[in-house]
Amino acid sequence: RRLPRCAGHGCSGMRNEYLSSLVRVDNREHAVEATEWFGNAWVRGTLPAWFVSTYMGTRIAPLIKAPPAPGEVPDCRPVAVGECLRRLVTTAVVRKFKNSFGTILWPQQVSTGIPSGATILTTGVREILRLHPEFAVVKVDIENAYNCCTRASMIAAIGRHETLAPLAAMYGATLGVAAGMYMRGEGGLLERLDAPKEEGGDQGCASTGAAFALAIHPAVLAADELLARHGGAARFFADDGYLVGPPGAVRDTL
Repeated sequence: RRLPRCAGHGCSGMRNEYLSSLVRVDNREHAVEATEWFGNAWVRGTLPAWFVSTYMGTRIAPLIKAPPAPGEVPDCRPVAVGECLRRLVTTAVVRKFKNSFGTILWPQQVSTGIPSGATILTTGVREILRLHPEFAVVKVDIENAYNCCTRASMIAAIGRHETLAPLAAMYGATLGVAAGMYMRGEGGLLERLDAPKEEGGDQGCASTGAAFALAIHPAVLAADELLARHGGAARFFADDGYLVGPPGAVRDTL
């Protein structure tokens, strides 16, 4: 019932609206039971590798950043959109472990496990600047972050924390296989790209966001430690961060 409407869908065409309809009927027990079975198998990593590889396939949506000049190829942001059902499962899993993620990442990273994280981040940065008007703030945005993050770093990040051990099987199974990438061709049908998807994660997938935040956290902690010596701080929401402190300290941290 919490699934957002009109969200992006994967290659199968399964939409959130279709999944929501399964629980809006009187005899929903069988659908709920089947969904729970799939979710448990996905999290435990017990599904066949061939199926996981197929279901990890993504539809690539090249979002055009700005209108191109006549005759030029537009600058695009490649968004990998995965299946709605597995996004439902991973969202539920990350929600279940939100306290663990929040404890590990707080206060430097507020994208996962921290309610109203974006509001906390912007309010905190404004308060530091109010107390120290001589400080500078530099916004950091990691280009194409989720697509470029290595899967080895995400799996290792999960493995560094004992409280997240129950998630190791899911991350190992889903990030340990290559998967297909598809785009719509001239005829409107999905066509498989020549290159497989072997690194990075999917946009809109809670498990990707959580693992990405953990993967970059050592660097975020290091930046925060350097700035804290001068009364500053490093604060991030996913791949968007703010380095706040004396101009020289911010420069050295960068």
